[in-house]
Amino acid sequence: MISEIIKKRLEEKSGINIRYSRDCEVLANKIGSQSNCRLSASTIRRLFGFIKGTKEVRIHTLDVISNYHLLKFVFEYYQ
Repeated sequence: MISEIIKKRLEEKSGINIRYSRDCEVLANKIGSQSNCRLSASTIRRLFGFIKGTKEVRIHTLDVISNYHLLKFVFEYYQ
């Protein structure tokens, strides 16, 4: 999972409140269309804690989130 700060910023940027698993599909599509990078809905579900997965976030996932929201602090937060 990712930090609550990053989750909140993703919600603010997208205009989507991630309350249900299906909201992750909408966010995945929005990230893909606005950043030309793709994250699967399953990845977003893992990040938001809807499904269990690894505790570490992959570098590609952080790259896409950074690109989508221009979050320069994402890497600093996880290093």
